[in-house]
Amino acid sequence: MSFFSVLLFTIFLAFGQSANLTVVATGFDDDKGVLRIALYNSSRGYSRKDATGAFMAVETGISGKKAMFVFENIPSGTYAIKAYHDENGNGKLDTVLLGIPTEKCAFSNKLRGRFGVPAYEKAMFVLNSEPLVVELNLK
Repeated sequence: MSFFSVLLFTIFLAFGQSANLTVVATGFDDDKGVLRIALYNSSRGYSRKDATGAFMAVETGISGKKAMFVFENIPSGTYAIKAYHDENGNGKLDTVLLGIPTEKCAFSNKLRGRFGVPAYEKAMFVLNSEPLVVELNLK
C-alpha cells in the first residue's frame, strides 16, 4: 500500500465516520397524527419554528403511544433535535396567540422549552461512530 493510500485511508477513518441515530419518542396521548422530527447540525436555523434550517427533517407514525425513527449513516458530529406531535397533520406546530404550543413537543437532552426553544448549545449531543439512541418525552 502506498503512502498516499494510507493517508487517504487515515483521513477517511478520522473524518468519514458515520452511525445510525435512533429517536424514540413517548408521551403521546393517542396515536393520531404524526411525529415530526428535525435534526440540526448547527445553531443556524435551530431557533426557527419550522424545520427550514434542519440537516434532516422527517415524519413518522405513532403506534401504541410511541414513535421511533432511525436516521441511517449520519456523519459523526454534533447535533440537536426538535420534535413535535403534529396531531392534526397540518404540517406545523400549532400555538395560541402568544406562541405557546398547543401540540406536544420535545428537545434532545430532555430539555424543556420554558420561554421558547432551548439553546442549541444545551440541546446538542455528540454522534460518533457508534449507534446512538436519543429518547424524547413529549410534553
